[in-house]
Amino acid sequence: MGDVFLEVLELRHFRNYPRAKFIFGSEGALIVGRNGSGKSNLLESISFLAIGKSLRGALDLEVVQEGTAGFGIYAKLGGEGGFRISVVYERHRGKRIWVDDHPLQRMSQLFGKFQVVSFSPEEVYLLLRSPAGRRRLLDMLLSQTGGYLWHWQRYKRALSHRNRLLSQGTTTRRELRPWDVQVAQFGSEIMRKRRELVDWMQDKIRTFYGLLCGDEDIAVSYSPSLPPTDGDLPEGFLESLRGTWEQERRFRHTMIGPHRDDLQVTIGGRDLRTASQGQAKSFLLAWKLGEALFFYERGGSYPALLMDEVFSDLDTGRAEAMARLLVGKGQCFVTAISEDSLPTPVRGLPVVHLGGG
Repeated sequence: MGDVFLEVLELRHFRNYPRAKFIFGSEGALIVGRNGSGKSNLLESISFLAIGKSLRGALDLEVVQEGTAGFGIYAKLGGEGGFRISVVYERHRGKRIWVDDHPLQRMSQLFGKFQVVSFSPEEVYLLLRSPAGRRRLLDMLLSQTGGYLWHWQRYKRALSHRNRLLSQGTTTRRELRPWDVQVAQFGSEIMRKRRELVDWMQDKIRTFYGLLCGDEDIAVSYSPSLPPTDGDLPEGFLESLRGTWEQERRFRHTMIGPHRDDLQVTIGGRDLRTASQGQAKSFLLAWKLGEALFFYERGGSYPALLMDEVFSDLDTGRAEAMARLLVGKGQCFVTAISEDSLPTPVRGLPVVHLGGG
């Protein structure tokens, strides 16, 4: 299967772009411009083509250019069996997505048509400080694969109903039981897929981290909030919910489940939360390279790589190593303030210069 690549991108009233059109080759582009010129915004718009929303976590309303009623993202995808994707948001109608001329009934119908792996400096901070940021690494990748989002959406709905009952303070175990079953059923599938992903990633992370940083030992594992169980996972989940009943009644929310799980990372025997900024960034870059390989092994093609200021704060050796791993494996978009001092492989990409704005 040939790689799908972004050939033409048109933006209307998206963040700082009133109207803009970009034409890209299958190799990608080096996007150069000063701070505030719209480099990150351009990458963000590309992420909408993969998952129908911002990979930066912004709401649709937040990316509408100030003083306008909505935004439009229109793309032509090249490669094997080219097609078009349109994402349009209007304040009074919400968001609509088309593939060619066919409107999509659900956002999940978009997943898998154009896949991306993204990096931004903000992710390093979230990774260090927030279990939610570490869970997001798992969820954003798995959401681009079949079935995961369906289970996650149903888990969140069941969890919301269960928490609403708990918040009343007078709920009985019997009233919670139907939601317990759904939380356990959908939550178990989420945990299973997350664990499979982390188990698959372990060796890849060690390899890529080693290429970037040398022989420093690194370990990655999935850390569930449920006690270990040797039997059926949904049944074990239900048993754990029964065991936390008194605690949940006191705190009035669900205490265990995939919404409370974590990604455990140790570097040189130290927890990631106490690691240096450089170690955290190197781990995150290794993880992103693993994501690209994950898509390739499952679908036969590389995703588009959206790398925002990826070489800032990297020494020359690590920057060159990272560039060799990025360029030439699918379409690669890299942002930078200047072309000066960038690694050699990146300087071979076609350059898009952005002005002020």
